[in-house]
Amino acid sequence: MESFWIVRGQDIKAHGDYRTKAAILAAFDRMAAAMAGGGAFQTGLAPPPGDPSLAHAASTRPAWSTPPMGASPEGPRCRACGGAAPMDGADLCPRCQHTTT
Repeated sequence: MESFWIVRGQDIKAHGDYRTKAAILAAFDRMAAAMAGGGAFQTGLAPPPGDPSLAHAASTRPAWSTPPMGASPEGPRCRACGGAAPMDGADLCPRCQHTTT
């Protein structure tokens, strides 16, 4: 986080401390506590990420079609790594050795 020296400088100038760094570290601590306790992490963002109120209106969305899972213009893809599926009929992906059948 020390790479963001502009943010650090602005935080210190405006607030006297590096608030952005403290907020990020606090969020990571809450995530770690949730993982350790087996619970779900509750974000402090409002509205939460992926909230339907943030979606663009249907009239402004691009008109593209999504290919079926595993389909690609370049040919079949491995579902695990996205690499090209073997063309020789083998059952293992050459990139990640994931079983393709």
